[in-house]
Amino acid sequence: MMSSEYFDHFRTKEGILGVIQLISNFIGAVIMFSSVVGDYTDDGKFYEFTAMTGLIIGILLILCHMIKLLPRNNRLLILIMLGYDALFALFNLIAASIVIKWAKLDCCKVLYGSIIFGYVACITYIMD
Repeated sequence: MMSSEYFDHFRTKEGILGVIQLISNFIGAVIMFSSVVGDYTDDGKFYEFTAMTGLIIGILLILCHMIKLLPRNNRLLILIMLGYDALFALFNLIAASIVIKWAKLDCCKVLYGSIIFGYVACITYIMD
C-alpha cells in the first residue's frame, strides 16, 4: 500500500495544474499525430514537438515532486519554473494558433480538438 505522502503534490494548485497540463498535452498530441497535418506540414510538427516536450517535462517534474527531489522554496528553481511556464505558454499559444489555418479545411476538422487542448495547456501554463 502506497503512502499518501507521495501524492501530497496533487493536493496543491501546482499539482492539479500539472495534471491538467499533462492531459491536455497528451490529448492534443494524439489528435495531431492522427491527422494528415501532423505528418506532412511543419506547422503540425511544431505542435507535436510542443505537446510532446511539455508532456515529457511535465511527467519528469511530477515524478520529481512525488519523490521530493525538488525543494519547495529554492529561488533559483522558482525562476527556472517561471521561465519554463512562460516559454511553454508562448509555444502552446503559437502552436495552437498556426494550426487554425489547417482546421478550416474540410479534411482536417478534427484539429479543432487539438487547438482547444493547446489553448487549455497555454492557460494552465499561465496560471501555474
